[in-house]
Amino acid sequence: ATGPAGAQREFGETEFVPNRVIAADGKAEGLLTGYYEPLLHGARKPNARFRYPLYGPPEDLVSVELAEVYPELKGMRLRGRLVGRKLVPYWTRGDIDNDAAPLKGRELVWVDDPIAAFFLQVQGSGRVRLENGDVVRVGYADQNGYPYRSIGRVLVERVEGFCSVEAW
Repeated sequence: ATGPAGAQREFGETEFVPNRVIAADGKAEGLLTGYYEPLLHGARKPNARFRYPLYGPPEDLVSVELAEVYPELKGMRLRGRLVGRKLVPYWTRGDIDNDAAPLKGRELVWVDDPIAAFFLQVQGSGRVRLENGDVVRVGYADQNGYPYRSIGRVLVERVEGFCSVEAW
C-alpha cells in the first residue's frame, strides 16, 4: 500500500515484533492495552536550562473522603486548603505556576520543557533523565481538586469560535 496508511503499515511491520499472548486458561482473546510513559530531561537543582519544577504533594493540601461522613457519597473526595477554620478551593494551576501556592521546597526535580512537564502531569507518570544519566521515575501523588479539562477540547472550542472545523 502507498500513502500514509502504507507508511504506517510498513513502520509497524519493520519496527515491531509480533507476539501471541495467551492467558493462563489457554484463551487467546482479550484486551491488550498500551501505556505511554514520557521521558523528560532534568536536574535535581534548577539552573539556566532546567527551570520548571515537578512538585511532590503540598503540605497544606487537605483531602476529605466524603463517604466517611455521608456513605451515599462513596467515591467522592473534596480537596482544598484551610484558611483559618474554613476549607477553600486549593490553588489553581495558574497560581501554582506563578508561585502563589506554598510549594517552595517541594520540588522533586527541575525539567527543561514546561509543555512536556504538563503532559507528564496529565499522563500521571513518567521518567526524568538527569544530567548525570540517572533516570528518576515520577508518578501521580494527588491533585488540586479541579476537574481535568482537555487541552485538545479547549483548542477545538477556540477554533470553532473563529471558523468552521470542517474548513481545517
